[in-house]
Amino acid sequence: MDRQIVYPAQVPLDSDLLNAQRNAHVGLGQLAGMAYGADTVAAGGFACTPGGGMAVSIAPGSLLAAGVVDVSAYGTLAASASPLVRQYASRDPVTLDVPGAGAGYVVYVTPATVDAGDTVLPFYNAADPSVTYAGAGNGGQAAPTVRRDVAQPGIGTGVPAGAYALWSVNVPAGATAITADMIARAPGAPFYDTIPQLQAAKQDALGFTPTQQGGGVDQVAGKVFLGRDTTYPGLRYSYVNGSGDTITGGYLLSTYGTELNAAYGQLGDLSQDSGDRLVYQSYAMNGNYYTAALLSDITAEAAARAAADASLMAGFAGGLSANNDRRLYGGHLNGATGRVAISWDGGEADMAFATDVTNEATTRAAADAQLVNGVLAMGATDYQCLGIHFDGVGRMMGVYDNGAGGVYPTIALYTDVTNEAAARAAADANLMAGFVGGISASGDRRLYGGHLDGGSGRVAMSWDGGQADLAFASDVTGEAASRAAADAQLVSGTYGMGPGDAQILGIHTDNQGYVHVWDSTGDKGMLEWHSSSDPSLKANMTPVMPDVLGDLDKIRMYSFDWKDGYVRKGHVPVGFSSKNLLDVWPDTVRTSEKNPDSIDLLNLIARQMAAIRQLKDIVAELRSDVAALKAGAAARS
Repeated sequence: MDRQIVYPAQVPLDSDLLNAQRNAHVGLGQLAGMAYGADTVAAGGFACTPGGGMAVSIAPGSLLAAGVVDVSAYGTLAASASPLVRQYASRDPVTLDVPGAGAGYVVYVTPATVDAGDTVLPFYNAADPSVTYAGAGNGGQAAPTVRRDVAQPGIGTGVPAGAYALWSVNVPAGATAITADMIARAPGAPFYDTIPQLQAAKQDALGFTPTQQGGGVDQVAGKVFLGRDTTYPGLRYSYVNGSGDTITGGYLLSTYGTELNAAYGQLGDLSQDSGDRLVYQSYAMNGNYYTAALLSDITAEAAARAAADASLMAGFAGGLSANNDRRLYGGHLNGATGRVAISWDGGEADMAFATDVTNEATTRAAADAQLVNGVLAMGATDYQCLGIHFDGVGRMMGVYDNGAGGVYPTIALYTDVTNEAAARAAADANLMAGFVGGISASGDRRLYGGHLDGGSGRVAMSWDGGQADLAFASDVTGEAASRAAADAQLVSGTYGMGPGDAQILGIHTDNQGYVHVWDSTGDKGMLEWHSSSDPSLKANMTPVMPDVLGDLDKIRMYSFDWKDGYVRKGHVPVGFSSKNLLDVWPDTVRTSEKNPDSIDLLNLIARQMAAIRQLKDIVAELRSDVAALKAGAAARS
């Protein structure tokens, strides 16, 4: 691991500080690589718990992943592509909203390196060390102050490129809150045990000391013997599992049964009963004894089975087990119904005699003979007509059964149709207008009638869904006259207006005498105006000479560009700032609550003229002094 060397009175360099931090960064990365491997991704922390409602809370954690020292320049140090295990951290708990119910989601973490903490830093000013620069070159630019390796938790239906899955969240349909049983570690999640967890799990490999386990003969200190179990006969063993728990094992017989195959059981005592059958004890079945069958037991059962099969009524030829077909076991005469009954595993049913079928056919034929018509061309939703008759008012009525009961619709007579046609024609004759030129696709509607509205005194037209009054010609001409009168009050017309322009609607002066312009969007601000210099318009004129020369060096001049949206546009090479003039000569700036500050150019020019006059007097005095000095020098020579 590299370390920087510095000396007393040495001029400190920025690279000294950066290299010291890079060296520590590299040292920690190499140590992580030794512990976990150069290409291993490892996560610690990031516990996932319900966060209230449809959200989960992710605890702080860190992630190790392979990378390089610095992908980009680190301050003034060049980028370094040397391989290095990087540590990415999430310092604070993070709450993630689960997108919805009825789906599975993955909580993942994405490693990222970001430069943050942008700050305008003070820099050394060689021209004036007492005044620092604001940013490099006094440009006022902010610069990042820290390089962070961050682990950013997220949630989605999949894992983005470069991210690592940590947790699976399976949300049932209809769920309104996340519960702990919905959260599980994601397959392949890069979690590793901590050192304390490894110590507990690997206690035997880290110096486990054997202790006395059994109570058998010849057992001495320092040795482990198997002893006879006091609960069940037979020898048993004990061991420590991967979690550090002491587990009582099985009997010596079939000792490794469950380790070779989880379906195998462990056996205890083996003995023989009076019938020469094997009797064994099962550890898995709470130590109960079980008797094993002899070969003769099996052959006797096979013979009995064959005899029983011979008594069955039928075989199973043609039966399909996949279709849930079942074997028939027997038939008998049902005393209650008088019919032959057939039995099978799970049920019984009576069989019909041939006379039952012929009687049903005769009954069906008699019923069909009563039907009005057949079923030719009937559709899936049609019903067969069961009868037609005249009702009490002289109309035919049909009868059919819709499955819920009898339905009796009345059939219209020919005269009903002709009468309706005549009534329709009479109604159409009363309509005010047809629908010629109407376009239904455009939402056009037929006018149904017109009347004089007693409330408004105007003609009202009605249609399906509404009614509206029509304007008289006098209404239109009256509005035109009002419009003309309103236009006459406008300050200007709209001649020459382009896109984005607005018509001027008014000009007025405020209580301070400043002129304001209004358009359709509101007050546009004060107009610049010039004070008249005509003496006939002024009173109490007294010559003054203000002392302004001392303030002249406080006035600053600037070059600037007008912002978009202001009435003025473009670049100004030399100009003033109203804020600067307010600090020096406040009466040269006009202020308003609604408008930007504006400079009173006449007042400013007057002060500049006063400064010029003062400079002129100083120059004249200097010239007089120079002439006197020249005269004295000439006299001395």
